[in-house]
Amino acid sequence: MSQEKEHLQAIQDIKTMMERSTKFSSISGKAGIVVGMLAVIVFAAIKWFDVTTVASLFVVMVGTLMIALSIGLYLSIAKAKKEGAAIFDTTAKRFLVQFFIPLFVGGILCLIFACQTQIGYIPAMMLIFYGFALVHASKFSLDTIKNLGYLEIVAGLFAAAFTQYGMWCWVIGFGVLHIIYGFIIYTKYEK
Repeated sequence: MSQEKEHLQAIQDIKTMMERSTKFSSISGKAGIVVGMLAVIVFAAIKWFDVTTVASLFVVMVGTLMIALSIGLYLSIAKAKKEGAAIFDTTAKRFLVQFFIPLFVGGILCLIFACQTQIGYIPAMMLIFYGFALVHASKFSLDTIKNLGYLEIVAGLFAAAFTQYGMWCWVIGFGVLHIIYGFIIYTKYEK
């Protein structure tokens, strides 16, 4: 009977090694929660201070993105170190490349629209391209990331159809969905 357990453990170890070599699993659920809370705080600040100029909104949104990416990177590195996993192995690099290509293109498109003072569709584009980035990179990460990407795209399409609610969709996509999915990732993969 103990030999059977050893074989099952060996198979489990092999499976774990294969998943680590093909999936970037150092994504932190805590990062999702913190990033989601940051988006909610930024949204509240935009509403509270009545930030409406194109330049101000764009700076706030890009600044939020930079802070969110920094938090996500920091907490993912901390998680990888804690697990004894390689921080920037081949899989992590593939994930980052696949993630940043759609994100970069969406950022350029948002910048073009901002320069033309066409801000109505910027929240929608941010959500849609971020969703594409998650779906595109999910083949190198957790399946949960793909589902989040689909929901971000749906939120973006809704924001495009109803531009008057674009910022509300933005806070739902970047705030509420991140908090929910951060909690799911934390409880499913980290706890």
